[in-house]
Amino acid sequence: MIGWPVAVEQFYNVKLLEEKIGVCVEAARGKNCEVFHEEIVAKIELVMNESEKGKEMRKKAWEVKEIINNATKEEENFKGSSMEAMDQFLNLCRS
Repeated sequence: MIGWPVAVEQFYNVKLLEEKIGVCVEAARGKNCEVFHEEIVAKIELVMNESEKGKEMRKKAWEVKEIINNATKEEENFKGSSMEAMDQFLNLCRS
């Protein structure tokens, strides 16, 4: 993922995705940032090439995808953590 935060919580989100989760590189920051073609190409190559960092980022992205899929899963006898939390929230709102 290539991040370009422009407002509010996006700065925190990109920092979290880059430094803690390891699935993002920041290309620019803010609305008035000047971005050059060469910089974007370098970021894309970093994410997509076969370097250790690129491979690790893609591996972590797949792991995050699985976590999200499991959290939002809803089957006959199983609800993922996000679905269960939503049910609890809605039930609380109805009481």
